Amino acid sequence: MNNITPMMKQYLSIKQEYMDCILFYRLGDFYEMFYEDAKKASKVLGIALTARQSGTSEKAPMCGIPYHAVGSYLPKLLHNGYKVAVCEQIGDPKTSKGPVERQVVRVITPGTILDENYLSADQNNYIVSIYSKQDNYGLAFCDLSTGIFKVALIKGEDSLIDEIAKLNPIECLTPDSFEKKTLLKKITARTNIYTLANSNYNYERLLNVLKDKFSANHIFSIGLHNNRVSLLAAGALYKYIQTNLKTEIDHINQMEVYSPDAYMVLDYATRRNLELTANINGNKENTLLSIIDNTITAGGARVLRQWIEQPLKNIDEIVSRHDLVEYFIQRSVVREELRNYLRDFYDMERLITKIMYGNADAKDLLALKTSLALVPNIKALFAEETFSPLRKIIDILDPLIYLVDLLDKSIINDPPSGLKDGNIIKKGYHEEVDKLREAKRSGKAWIANLEMEEKERIGVKSLKVGFNKVFGYYIEVTNANLNAVPEYYIRKQTLANCERYITPKLKELENLILDAEEKLFELEYRLFHAVRQDVTTYVQQIKSNAKLVATLDVFSGLSVTAEQNNYIRPKIGPSTKLRIIKGRHPVVERSMGHLFIPNDIDMHNTTNDLMVITGPNMAGKSTYLRQNAILVLMAQMGSFIPADEAEIGIVDRIFTRIGSSDNLAQGQSTFMVEMQEVANIVKYATKNSLVILDEVGRGTSTYDGVSLAWAISEHIYTNIKAKTLFATHYHELTKLQEEHKGIKNYNVGVVEKGDEITFLHEVREGSTDRSYGIQVARLAGLPKEILERARYILQRLEQDSNFLATASGTIQHEEMEVKKFNVKLSVIEEEIERLDVWNMTPINALNILADLQNEIRLKRGAK
Repeated sequence: MNNITPMMKQYLSIKQEYMDCILFYRLGDFYEMFYEDAKKASKVLGIALTARQSGTSEKAPMCGIPYHAVGSYLPKLLHNGYKVAVCEQIGDPKTSKGPVERQVVRVITPGTILDENYLSADQNNYIVSIYSKQDNYGLAFCDLSTGIFKVALIKGEDSLIDEIAKLNPIECLTPDSFEKKTLLKKITARTNIYTLANSNYNYERLLNVLKDKFSANHIFSIGLHNNRVSLLAAGALYKYIQTNLKTEIDHINQMEVYSPDAYMVLDYATRRNLELTANINGNKENTLLSIIDNTITAGGARVLRQWIEQPLKNIDEIVSRHDLVEYFIQRSVVREELRNYLRDFYDMERLITKIMYGNADAKDLLALKTSLALVPNIKALFAEETFSPLRKIIDILDPLIYLVDLLDKSIINDPPSGLKDGNIIKKGYHEEVDKLREAKRSGKAWIANLEMEEKERIGVKSLKVGFNKVFGYYIEVTNANLNAVPEYYIRKQTLANCERYITPKLKELENLILDAEEKLFELEYRLFHAVRQDVTTYVQQIKSNAKLVATLDVFSGLSVTAEQNNYIRPKIGPSTKLRIIKGRHPVVERSMGHLFIPNDIDMHNTTNDLMVITGPNMAGKSTYLRQNAILVLMAQMGSFIPADEAEIGIVDRIFTRIGSSDNLAQGQSTFMVEMQEVANIVKYATKNSLVILDEVGRGTSTYDGVSLAWAISEHIYTNIKAKTLFATHYHELTKLQEEHKGIKNYNVGVVEKGDEITFLHEVREGSTDRSYGIQVARLAGLPKEILERARYILQRLEQDSNFLATASGTIQHEEMEVKKFNVKLSVIEEEIERLDVWNMTPINALNILADLQNEIRLKRGAK
C-alpha cells in the first residue's frame, strides 16, 4: 500500500465510502473508473478497458468518459441497475500540494436522476421505501422530478404487492433485515431493489429528520408519529434522497398520507391481463392508455396514467369527473381554444424541480415564463363560466403576474444554453450590464477601425485583425507582404502562410474589451442566479398551477376521445348492477373499426350473478371478458365508455384469471400460477368485486379441471357473491344453471356449414355443447391428415367414452386404411371443386376426368 501513487491512494480512500456505486473520478476533462468499476462499466458502456500505473507491480484496470458526454453514458449504467457516485475536483490545482482535493458531490441512482433526457415525460419516476412489522407494511414513495412524496400503511403482503404494481417504481428500498424475499421477487422487473443497513432505521432519528423537513406540527397533524412502520419507511426514503443528492430537497415541501382504500384495487395479474398502460412486451402500444390518451402536456399524460392505474370508488368524485368531461364535449369550441393554449405549455412540475436544484438555465426560465404567461388567457377564457367543478379549478389558477413580469424584463428572448458566456440578461434590466455591453460593443468597433488604419498605414489590403482564446487579438500579415511590416509590430505567432503580430495599441484595446467582457459575463451570471432564486419563492403556486393545468388537459383530452370514438356517459350509482348495452372493447375496436361486434351485459345480485360462457376459441370470449372489465374501470376512472348505454354500480376490485404463464424463475408451472391467482381471488374478492375467469382448470387432467372449475364457481356464487364472468370449454359447467338460479349460461354465436364455421362474435343467452376445436384447427392451417385423424377419434369418443382406454389410442388396420382412402378422396374432391368447368374445352375436361379416374383406381388397387 505504501508504494501506491498519491492519486490512487486518494481514489481508494473515496471509493471505500461508496462500495455500492461506480465511482466517476474526475481527472481533467474525463471521469475515470478503476479496478472492478472499470471492468463493469467498460462492458456496459462498450468502451475500451485500459490500465494505469498505480505504484504496485500490477497496473490498475481503467476506463474513462469525457465529462461533457456524461449525459449519454450515465443512463446506460442506471438502466443496468448501477448507482453512480460523481467525484469532482473541489480544490485549486495551483495551490494544492499533492493530488487536488476531490469529493463526491452527488450519488445518482435510477430514482434520483433529474436529467429530462433520461426521464419519461408521460410517466412518474417513483422510488418506494418499505418497512414491515409482522403483516403491517409502511410504504413511502417519491417522484423527485415532480416533488410528490406520499406515505401509507398497508395491511397484508398481497395488498402491498398490488400497491407497488400500481406505482411501477424504478427503485425500491428495504432494510437488510427485510425477510420477505419472495415478496421482492414479485415486484416488477423494472424495479431496482436496494437494501439499507438496519442502522438507518432508528425511529427517534428519522422522526427528527421528518420534523426538521416538514415541521413537527405537520408530522403530528397527519398522525405519522403513531404509525411507526410508515414513519420509518418515509424517514429512510427522505434521508436516502438527501444523502445521495447531498443537498436539501426544497421542492418537496409536503408529505401526504393517503389511503389505498379510496381506489379500486387492481392486482398485478389484472394490470397485466387487461394491458392498461403496458402491453405484454412492456410498451404502450395497443393499451387502454394508448387509445384514450389525447392529452397535450407532459403533466396531463402523467395524470391520465395515474387515473387509469387507480380508478375511484367515491361516487361523487366519479360523477364530478364525468360532469367535466361532458362539459368539454358540449363546449367543443371553448375546448379547442383551451387546447391551443395547452400546446405551448412546458412541463412546469419538472421545470420547478430543475430551478430548485440550481440546474435550470436561461432557456428553462424562459419556458417557465411562456407557460405562466398563458394562465391569464385560460382564466379569461372561462371568466363568465359558473359551472362549479370547473370554476373551482379556474379560481385557484394563479397568473403570478409579478413573476412573469420579472422573467420578461430580465431574461433575453433567445438565450444561449450555457450561463458563463453572457447574453442572458435583457437590455434595460440592469444599468451596469448595459454599460458593459456597450463598452464591449464599442471595443469591437475600435478593433475594426484599427484594422482599417493599419491597412492604410502599411499599404497591405489583405491585413486583418483576428482573435483566438490562446493569443487574444492579433494582426495577421501574409508571407508575401512581410517586407511591409513596421518595426513596432511584435511577432506573436508564425504559421505556414503568414505571421501574426500585436501592437501596443492593439494590446490596450484588447485589455479594455476583455475586461469589459469578463465583468459583463460575471455580472450577468450573478443577476441570473438572483432571478432564479426569486423564482423559488413561488414554488408552491407553480406546482399548483402545473397540477391544475394537467387536470384541465386530462378532462379536455377525455372529451376529445369520447367525441371521436362515440363514447357515452355511464350512469354510476350505489346499486350492484352491471348493465352495458352494445359495449365495445376500446382497443380491439380501434383495430377493427366498424367490423367490431358490440355486446350487452346485464348482471345484478338477484338473478344473474355468474355468467358461464361457452363457445369456440377465436369466437370472442376473452375479448368479451376483458371488454367488460375495462369498461367498468374506464367508468370509475372518470372517462366515458364505448357503449350505447351503461349503468354501473361501484366495483371495489377487479380480478382477472386469464391466459397461461409459467413462472420458471420460482419453479412454478402454469397450473400452479393459475391456482395461486384463483386463491388470491377467493381470499380477497367481495360482493362488490368483478371477477373474470378464463379457462380455469385447463392446466391439469380433464376430471380434475372440471371438478375444480365447478367447485370454484359454486364457492364464488354461494359465499362471495361477486359478479363473475367465467369462460370455459368444460360444458359440464352449464349444468350449474340448473342448481343455482343466479348462474346463467351464455354462448358466443357460431354458424356451422359442413366443416366450416363462421364466428358471429355475439354473446347470447343459452349454452352450447361444442367447442369446434377441429374446425378452428383447420382455420389455423393444420394438415388434413391430422384433422381427419382427429375427427375420426372424436366420433369414436362420442360413441364410446372408454374408446381410448380399450383401444389404447389406436385404430384397427382396416379402419385406418379406409380413412386413408377417404382422405385421398377428399383431396380429389378439392381438385374437382377448383375446376373452372365453364371455361374448359371438352377435350380438357375429358383429359382431367381420365386423370382423376386413374388416380381413384390406383388408390383402390392399393387398398
